[in-house]
Amino acid sequence: MKPALGLSLRVEEDAKTKCIERERQALLKFKDALIDDYGRLSSWGSEEDKKDCCEWNGVGCNNHTGHVTMLDLHLSFDVSYHPLHGKISTSLLELQHLKYLDLSGNNFHSHITKLSNLSNLQYLNLGYNSNLKCENLELLSHLSLLSHLDLSSVNLSKAVDWIQSINNLPLLKELSLRDCRLPDITHPSLPLNFSMSLSVLDLSGNYLSSSIYSWLFNFSSSLIDVDLFGNQLKGPIPDSFEGMISLTNISLGCNHVEGALPKSFANLTLLQSLHLSGNNLTEEFHQFLQKLSGVEDSLQALLVDDNRLSGPLPDFTRFSSLREFSVGYNQLSGSIPETFGQLRSLVYLRLYGNQIIGSLPDLSMFPSLTELELGHNQLNGTMHRNIGKLSKLEFFSVASNSLKGIVSETHFSNLSSLKYLLFSSNSLTFNFSSDWVPPFQLDTIMLSSCKLGPHFPKWLQTQNNLSELDISSNGISNVVPNWSWDLSPGNPELCGLPLPNKCPGEEIVVEPPVLVQEDDDKFITTGFYISMGLGFTLGFWTVFGTMIFNKPSRHAYFEFLDRIKNWFYVTSALSMARLQRRLQRSMLQAIFSSLVSRSIYMEVRPRLRDTRAASLEHTELSTPTVTRPSMYLLK
Repeated sequence: MKPALGLSLRVEEDAKTKCIERERQALLKFKDALIDDYGRLSSWGSEEDKKDCCEWNGVGCNNHTGHVTMLDLHLSFDVSYHPLHGKISTSLLELQHLKYLDLSGNNFHSHITKLSNLSNLQYLNLGYNSNLKCENLELLSHLSLLSHLDLSSVNLSKAVDWIQSINNLPLLKELSLRDCRLPDITHPSLPLNFSMSLSVLDLSGNYLSSSIYSWLFNFSSSLIDVDLFGNQLKGPIPDSFEGMISLTNISLGCNHVEGALPKSFANLTLLQSLHLSGNNLTEEFHQFLQKLSGVEDSLQALLVDDNRLSGPLPDFTRFSSLREFSVGYNQLSGSIPETFGQLRSLVYLRLYGNQIIGSLPDLSMFPSLTELELGHNQLNGTMHRNIGKLSKLEFFSVASNSLKGIVSETHFSNLSSLKYLLFSSNSLTFNFSSDWVPPFQLDTIMLSSCKLGPHFPKWLQTQNNLSELDISSNGISNVVPNWSWDLSPGNPELCGLPLPNKCPGEEIVVEPPVLVQEDDDKFITTGFYISMGLGFTLGFWTVFGTMIFNKPSRHAYFEFLDRIKNWFYVTSALSMARLQRRLQRSMLQAIFSSLVSRSIYMEVRPRLRDTRAASLEHTELSTPTVTRPSMYLLK
């Protein structure tokens, strides 16, 4: 664990100063309020060998005074998910020398009501504890030294004056309130105490309208990173961004932004990432790029998916640093320029869902490419063999085009990192040897309407991580092997187990019938009916004869029938009431499940964006492994 903000994480072995007893007891009270299923706090205790709290996991002390200055119990998602549960004890308020507090990513559930005693705090992170609530950020008013504040996913829906409280933090540099259900601001022009300090601002996933702009532009000289993804911004992007010359990252994706990109964006010469996906931008694409003329050397990520940008793909060579280019689901046309090959730093290329024509270029020009999405266009021609040189490629989609020709082992020779293969709805013919062993392990295979037959592709047997497989309408007409999984019907010529169609040469074993002599059959049938008649007659008169000639038996019998009737009525009524309660609970559970799904999505989405940001730095993706297939189609 590395020191942060100049703090020492451990007391020197030869130092005489140990932790303060009062602070040790405060930490033990904090631990007592928690549920630690995985022993993350096993080093905390009252035993003799655990007396020095400065040696406890996650605790840091001042070397000279022994005061606890750091408590870092954040949950790392890089290892395994072992969260702490329970309430945040008020005993933490006794740690008055605390400068660094990070409890993020756990499962604490309580109301945050008081932090005033922690006036020395410089770093506070309670983010990603979705069951934490805070009704008023006034509790931050005494934290005048705070430079980093992260309350992401904490419920702040009732904190109507949140912006006033933030305005009173004069040293604040980084603010993250993503997915907090923040209400829209009502007084954006309030006086500020930190206009020259704020550099990182993340307000994504809230309910903020375009009125946030007037507050945002107060930080024109200091802001470096602005994330307003997933809010309720409307109308055109303001020209006032031109004054924010320090910006390196802007995210306005998934809003209701419309119109054209302001010309003022040419002044943002330090811009590295521009995320405008999921809006309603309407402009010729070459004009859009001209307004980014000032960022040609710095821009690394351009994401404008799901807009209404139109026109042909222009020359991109001047954007020499571009690593992520995503323009899916627009109205782009024309062919892929040959000059694309000069963007050798590209890691992600997404052109899906447009009207791009022409043949595929030589994609080996992109040695760092990990994600290639060209599906749902009008591409034609054959697949270049050099595609097999993309050893880092993980996601490869050319589905729903007009590609033709033969795909051989050469096309996949070095694709050892490939996990997603989507070639459906093309006229491609796959020609692999029967003993071919692919260099990859795929998670998803989509080869519908390609030509794989007539033999069942044996190489599929080598794929151990499949979660989705579609090889429908592909001309397979021979025996389906026993190693295949749950196959759906569709190819009428498929035969062999587990399908019901028998293949030629498979013998149907028929058991010989057991013959019975006719005379013996008549004798057995006659005896059966005679026995049945005698049994019915004897049983009837035994029961009803007793009731006719014995009055007490007759009364007991009809009493028994009354009890049966009453029991049936009561049981039916109780069952009906129970069923109604279950139906009501089911409806409530369905509503609750939809709300929980939304909550989970809003919690996970920003972390996925963080994963994508991290992968841009390391140019490698991390893909979870699924061990059993969930869909297998043969049509």
